[in-house]
Amino acid sequence: DRTITLPDANVTLASGTMLATDGSGASLTALNASELGSGTVPAARLSGVGKVLQVVSASASSEVSTTSSSFQTKATPAPSITTSALNSNIVVMGHVGNAWGDGALGGISFRREITGGASTDNIFGGSYGAVYTTKDAQSQGSYTIVYLDTLSESASTTITYKFNYRSNGVVTGYFGYSALSETITLWEIAA
Repeated sequence: DRTITLPDANVTLASGTMLATDGSGASLTALNASELGSGTVPAARLSGVGKVLQVVSASASSEVSTTSSSFQTKATPAPSITTSALNSNIVVMGHVGNAWGDGALGGISFRREITGGASTDNIFGGSYGAVYTTKDAQSQGSYTIVYLDTLSESASTTITYKFNYRSNGVVTGYFGYSALSETITLWEIAA
């Protein structure tokens, strides 16, 4: 109930800290964000959730084939990304060209390999379609698949992504058709 004018040699603070403000609050520091009742927080002060931290991409042009209905791992492309933050998410986008269309059902998926940790096949459920059984077929097409890989890894974890591929167990399917290239691009997103 007193008005105190500072400096005042007659005022002694028994305990705690007295904060002076210039009226706008600009001189206040270490204010808990839960105490903000109004105003606008500048974007630069936000934590950066959802921010793209880095992008890595790799391309190849190598044809593989299989008759197996079990997924096989394609050696290339195989981009690796080393996470720069705790619990980052990785957006994985793959594009692979194929000769396809005459009835050999096949599929493309992703494989995740964590350096010093577990490898996981088919982290994306798989994109299925008809794949040509003759690699010189004239009709060409491609798959593009996108997957959000939500991780619980520490920073500085190296993760490699590759394609998995399969046929229908009866006829040979060809993937990564030699006339087209395949690419895997990785985006690290802040959690």
